[in-house]
Amino acid sequence: MDPDPDPDDVLGRFSQLRSKHSRLAVLHGLVSLLHPDEWRDLRDRLRGRPFNCDVLGSLPVELVAQIAKHLALSDIVLLQRVSKQWRFLLSSPVVQSMAIHHRCGVTLSSAECARSFTRYSRRRIMLERGQPVSAVQYHLPRKSSSHAPPIMDYARGRCAWVDLGDDGRCRGIALRDLRSGVLQRFYSENRTPYTGVRVSNTIVAAVSVRGYCHVWNHHTQETASFRLPSMHFDFFLASGPKVVFGFTDCVVAWDFRTRIAHMADVASDLLFMALDSAGDTVTVVHPSHTNTTETSKT
Repeated sequence: MDPDPDPDDVLGRFSQLRSKHSRLAVLHGLVSLLHPDEWRDLRDRLRGRPFNCDVLGSLPVELVAQIAKHLALSDIVLLQRVSKQWRFLLSSPVVQSMAIHHRCGVTLSSAECARSFTRYSRRRIMLERGQPVSAVQYHLPRKSSSHAPPIMDYARGRCAWVDLGDDGRCRGIALRDLRSGVLQRFYSENRTPYTGVRVSNTIVAAVSVRGYCHVWNHHTQETASFRLPSMHFDFFLASGPKVVFGFTDCVVAWDFRTRIAHMADVASDLLFMALDSAGDTVTVVHPSHTNTTETSKT
């Protein structure tokens, strides 16, 4: 009985085959000669062998940029954890600058892109997770002796409130920039008590018990005031350089830049009033005679 050929010799001869056609011919011939138990063994071995291909990692960075610009910036950061190659590609200035431009519409240099991309992506991820990007603690405004909640307002990262002294008397208006922590205080000449306060990106306005609205530009410290036609207003808004009051049947808008007030008649029983970001349009909502609501703009 002839002995079996040396397996190493068979493998050596197969490895010496150079052409793809020759290797496939031998491989197909061997597969056709397998017994059922050998087929099962081959199947088990194939199941344990991965056939994955890193498509993204094999692409040039320009094509990766075209793909990545359709992803959320937070996803681009998270996907950098897949592998070193993905991190190299997704952190490249070409990819990040195109993603920033596609999402934000701005073009940045390579140095600016790295800083802006990291900052924006971090904030986005924290927002999606419901976590604060940063946290600061400030003392709450003093409450009056009546234990009523503080008279406060917030807009564009600034919080304004009626500032009370230790004796509970009004000392003016306090304005805190929550980002920088800077605290400003504003006072009228006679320091009368205030019943309401509003703040915008430009001004802070407060209504005194004497029926005046005192307004300060919190950038320049410039101040002005005007008298209200009545203290019985339903709405008190501030946006940009303008202050608006909603009364029973009219709206009064006052502009800090011109010191001029305009009055517009509206239907009675205001349900809601809104002022656009520029302060140029006032939207009022009131009930109609058909048991529905109507909206008008002035």
